Amino acid sequence: MKKPKEFDCVRFKDELQARLMREYKGLTDEQIRRRRARKLATSQTPIAKLWRKLQARDKKPTEALADARKGGRQRERTVFGQIKAGLEDSIAYSRGQLSLVTTEPPPPPPELSRAEIAALRKRLKMSQAFFAAVLNVSAKAVQSWEQGIRRPSDAALRMLQVIGRQPSVVRFIAAKAAAPRRAATRSRRSRSPV
Repeated sequence: MKKPKEFDCVRFKDELQARLMREYKGLTDEQIRRRRARKLATSQTPIAKLWRKLQARDKKPTEALADARKGGRQRERTVFGQIKAGLEDSIAYSRGQLSLVTTEPPPPPPELSRAEIAALRKRLKMSQAFFAAVLNVSAKAVQSWEQGIRRPSDAALRMLQVIGRQPSVVRFIAAKAAAPRRAATRSRRSRSPV
């Protein structure tokens, strides 16, 4: 009986990198995106089918596909970098170092305007300082978000999204933070003066 040929991921990755370097040499990221979009529009591979499905649902499928692959918002990465990262993941999987689970990552947190951030804070009846403490950022950061000088990080945007949908989270966080202080105050009061 003939032994099945083993698939060499490392060799495949090296060959694919060399081919992509030749194919995309001298092209801008936008030219590469257009070329890949033309290929994906006609291909029958699972990735191409996913791309077309995203294209029907959303007008920016290349960004959604890149986000889905890496589980985050990493638009600044090049197409080559994304392909390389995917191949490295496949090598790690073939060596047993990575367990691939098919799940759909949550969409990135929605962008909030400065007015929406200020409205959320006012709806929760919080000062900028207390709101900053709940989000674990500086009061200056909240102030600059509300003035439109800076934009919140993705982690802060996710926290704002959670707080906006579940305001009870704020009461829970505030109660947990206040409990140790109340206990310390009570123990100081109960001591008799010497």
